[in-house]
Amino acid sequence: MLQISIKKSVSFILIIFLLSACDTGDGMTDEEDLGYTVSKIYTYNISDSSTRYITNGFSPITLLNSNKLLYQYSNQLWLYDFSIGDSILLADNFFAFVNEYCLSPDENYFVFVNDSSLNRINIQTKEINTLLKSNQLVEIPAPKYSDDGKYLLYLTNPVRRNDLTYSDSVYVNIYNFNSRTSTRLDTIFKISGNSINTGFIDNSKKIYITRQNEGETGGWIVKILIYNNSSAPDLFAKRTIYSSTYDNKIWKLDENTMLVLEGLSIYQYNIISDQATVPKGFMGFWEKVRKIKNLDSLIVLSPINTIEIRNIYGEKEEEYSLNTKEEIDWIDYSAKFKYILFQTTKYHPQ
Repeated sequence: MLQISIKKSVSFILIIFLLSACDTGDGMTDEEDLGYTVSKIYTYNISDSSTRYITNGFSPITLLNSNKLLYQYSNQLWLYDFSIGDSILLADNFFAFVNEYCLSPDENYFVFVNDSSLNRINIQTKEINTLLKSNQLVEIPAPKYSDDGKYLLYLTNPVRRNDLTYSDSVYVNIYNFNSRTSTRLDTIFKISGNSINTGFIDNSKKIYITRQNEGETGGWIVKILIYNNSSAPDLFAKRTIYSSTYDNKIWKLDENTMLVLEGLSIYQYNIISDQATVPKGFMGFWEKVRKIKNLDSLIVLSPINTIEIRNIYGEKEEEYSLNTKEEIDWIDYSAKFKYILFQTTKYHPQ
């Protein structure tokens, strides 16, 4: 009975890809817009509690090993190097939705969907290569690297039989960097009214796919499917999980264990054994909580612009107060270089 109760409390959801407001630092706006927004990126130095402005930009992605920062600005992709305090242009005419999972584990490559192409950019040389072309590529969710860097997950949206319009469904595809080939799961996933999330587990031997939609009698129904990653992917396991809330996030802790943030509770869930720990209370802005790369810790923004570092049990370990009146949209933490990164957005009325 205890296992059944735990199962009903477990929930998975697409990690929501926030669409950042376009940075219009030059003041250019649409004719119907009465104002404009400016996005800025800062660092908070833990050693002396100082805040330093870095650059205008949005959609930041930290390269924690090399102490660099990817970000977008004015339809361009930039790379800021903290060691020299300057940025270099990586790609012009950059129109792509990206997130941290587009970055290869060794931080040498970055993938994105742009202009019906799945592309990979070499961060060191700035060379851009097209992995494949298709007018059915899906931009959101963005492509996702496996932890070993050998595979890439991406979605495609098939056309209807009349070849004129796209369906409301997607296929999950696995790109193999060694063979430079793609494998498509035969199963087609309906996305109308659903969210979808994908990822690798079990040392890239398996793929998990989660979908969530609202139940007919209230609450949320989450379906999880696990496939073997092979030349002909076959179904390994499937489950239906019920949740009373939509406010959920999921991160991978190890090859079999997920960390689940559900509303005001946090717990761990083993995706293979179907076992979960007892949920513990969790307070903070749900949409502004991140798992820190390479650490079993979370960075959390409180309602009063206080940054907290918490362990995977939701317990507070560190706390820092940021001196800013702007709205904080994104936070991250570098344990190696001892600073917190944050991005703000401020609306400027005309």
